[in-house]
Amino acid sequence: MTSRERILASVRHREPDRVPVDLGSTPSSGISAIAYHNLKEY
Repeated sequence: MTSRERILASVRHREPDRVPVDLGSTPSSGISAIAYHNLKEY
């Protein structure tokens, strides 16, 4: 599944092959690289 297909599946309330993550795009739509790293370590 491409990143575009993954986002479209999520918007259409379908299950993508993995969770789409937006790293650092905007504060309201993304997750910072540090927060992403901490989340993975958790």
